[in-house]
Amino acid sequence: MLITNVLVIGGGPAGSIAARFLAAHNIDTILIERDLSYIKP
Repeated sequence: MLITNVLVIGGGPAGSIAARFLAAHNIDTILIERDLSYIKP
């Protein structure tokens, strides 16, 4: 079982930025993306 404060579903532009912002502010964050064929920053 994973325990986290925030779970971001979707690694598109908005999800990636949100997860990075939250993690930068020491909030335990997990980002889930189902399609890893796209190269994203």
